[in-house]
Amino acid sequence: MRKLVSPDHTLYIVSDQSALEALMKRLGLGYQQKGNLRQLCGYDEGGAGQSSGGWTLLQFVRWLQRDGVDVHIPAIGSAPQIRKNVAGLAAVTTSDDVVKNLLNGKRKTWPDGWSCLPKGTMPDGADALESGSSIDGLPVGGAQVGGAQVGGAQVGAVGRADPDYAALFPEALPSTGGFLPMLPPLQMQALLSRQSAAATMMLRQQRAAMGQQVGFR
Repeated sequence: MRKLVSPDHTLYIVSDQSALEALMKRLGLGYQQKGNLRQLCGYDEGGAGQSSGGWTLLQFVRWLQRDGVDVHIPAIGSAPQIRKNVAGLAAVTTSDDVVKNLLNGKRKTWPDGWSCLPKGTMPDGADALESGSSIDGLPVGGAQVGGAQVGGAQVGAVGRADPDYAALFPEALPSTGGFLPMLPPLQMQALLSRQSAAATMMLRQQRAAMGQQVGFR
C-alpha cells in the first residue's frame, strides 16, 4: 500500500500497481508523470527521489509550525520548492540553502515563530486519513481527525458535494481533474472559522436540506 500526496495536498491511497494505474488514468496524468509516480511508489526502477512534479509519499512530507497558525503546514518537495511554496518562509530565510539545512538538521535554530516536526514524524491523525482527504488542516496539539471525538461531538469526514462549495471555500478546492476529495472535520472547522457568519449559515442550511448532519462547535 502506498500513500500518495498530490500537488494540491490530496491523499490517495493505492493498494497496488493496478490501483495506481487506475488513479493516474482517472486524473489524466501525462506519460512522464505516470512514469515518475511508478518510480516514486517503487513499482518501476529508477531514481524518482522523494518527490516528483509536486507529488510525494505521505511519509516524506515535512510538517512546519508557525506562531499564530493552529494547524500544521505541509511542506513538499526540495528546499527551494518549500521555500517558494510555504507562505511567509522566504521572508524569514535568506536562501534555499538555509531552508535545506533547517530541514536536514544541520541548522538547529529556526527563525522566530517557526518550527518543524522531526524528520520521519507526522501530526497525530495524518496516518489515519482516508483516501481522498486533504492533508491540510491537521491541528497542532495532537487532536485526531476522521471520525474522532471533536468538541464533545462525534463527527465524520465531510464531502465536498455542495454546488456552492467553490464559492464558500475556494482555498480548499483541488486542481486535479475536478476530483472532489473528502475534507477532514477538523479542517472543515478551521475553514469555517475563517469564513463569514453568513457563509457558515448558508452551508449549514444547504446540509440541513440535504439531510446531512455535521457537528460544529
